[in-house]
Amino acid sequence: DNNDYIYDPESALNYLSNSDYYLDKTLPDIFYNTPGYSGPNALISEIINSWIDNLGVNITTNVIPPDQYYYSIDKVSYDIYDYGWIADYPDPHNFLYSLFHSKAGSNVSKYNNPDYDSLIDLATMETNEDKRIQYYIDAEEKLINDVVLIPLYHGSTFALIKDHVSDINFTPYGMLDLRDVKISNFSTVSYR
Repeated sequence: DNNDYIYDPESALNYLSNSDYYLDKTLPDIFYNTPGYSGPNALISEIINSWIDNLGVNITTNVIPPDQYYYSIDKVSYDIYDYGWIADYPDPHNFLYSLFHSKAGSNVSKYNNPDYDSLIDLATMETNEDKRIQYYIDAEEKLINDVVLIPLYHGSTFALIKDHVSDINFTPYGMLDLRDVKISNFSTVSYR
């Protein structure tokens, strides 16, 4: 029923305590897997500590070298793992097929819902743009209602820009687009 999810540790603990996951009044150890060499970033560490403090879960962080992590992520069953995606092109298909269609190679969640696949397949073949987008909207509703994933954080892009620099744009993917940059009232410095 696509309810908004709000931060409510007390309700989360209540749901968790009444779930099948909460066996014999104890939670199994949870393994958080992340690529890297030194551990999760500060934001993820804060999230993990919040789970430990508010839910009483025991979380072990596994830091896996990236060259091993990304090649094993679709072959190993992880409790929780880091995975990000940046659009290759500005279309819902790039996310909704690539990450969640049962036949997609990048479906590391192993999500498999024939109704979802059917909507994505219909959207792929549809030539009427309004109908096509509606198929994607309906597919997204299925993902949300099936709680296929829980986004933990979304990265940000920051730039420090001098006053004499203008028309710097960011792409929808958060990358700098420098094609229209203008530099005004800028004096050059000569060196001997």
